[in-house]
Amino acid sequence: INIDATTQVAVTNLQINNSGYTFSGNPIYFPTAATGVGDLAVAAGKTVTFNCNMTAVGNGSGYWTLGNGSIMNVTGNIATGGTGQQLRFGGAAGSAFNLSGANVFSIPTILAPVNMTGGSLSCSGNFFIGYPTTINGTSYTTGTLTVSGGTVTETGSASGQFFMVARAGGTGTLVVQAGGTV
Repeated sequence: INIDATTQVAVTNLQINNSGYTFSGNPIYFPTAATGVGDLAVAAGKTVTFNCNMTAVGNGSGYWTLGNGSIMNVTGNIATGGTGQQLRFGGAAGSAFNLSGANVFSIPTILAPVNMTGGSLSCSGNFFIGYPTTINGTSYTTGTLTVSGGTVTETGSASGQFFMVARAGGTGTLVVQAGGTV
């Protein structure tokens, strides 16, 4: 699907129910999502690829979820103006977010298998892997970030900002493989 709008296409809720979609062209813009409501979801067993950039309100909340066995490939950049978005990645153990673009967040929360295969992932605030949250009535408590290429950085300079693996009863795993830097 080529997004050929003049600048970007704004969506408040994007549900992928079939495999085979590849988005390219201009960015997809996600305004701030309501607390605990997913603004991007992939149905169980489906695969989608975003070759376009994904943007959102600076420091706004975002909720992306994957059904069991789903795969979301993001080769475009996930970024916003300013400090980035507070994006929560939720998904079952059999799903995967595969990131390889230049990604900028204010506060990412990893509650699914997330694979960083290239590019960069940076945040200006706290960075959470395995900090429980509920999205659309589903509780997510476990997250894994595997860095096999590219660089992950937490650049916050304010007092109290940190990179945390597991919090508040959640389970988090950070795996750094050859070619990856944290």
